[in-house]
Amino acid sequence: MVLFALAKYGLSEVLDLARGSGSAVWVNHGLLDIVKLGELRAEGLDLTNFVHWVDPAAAAAVRAAVEAIREHHPNQVLYVERT
Repeated sequence: MVLFALAKYGLSEVLDLARGSGSAVWVNHGLLDIVKLGELRAEGLDLTNFVHWVDPAAAAAVRAAVEAIREHHPNQVLYVERT
């Protein structure tokens, strides 16, 4: 499973789920600073940070981000947190 956190609101739940499941995590740009990204990776999380902001309210932007994630994780269930 792949988890994509678009908003800060559900980020902690996404990270907790990833810790328990070994899921890959993608996070929207700006949700985590470089120090926190490093800490989470050192913890063993498979974590990717988008290099640009994906507006959760812009359907086309979210679709494009999902397509990019699917290129890297084909045939996997993708959960998108966008609250």
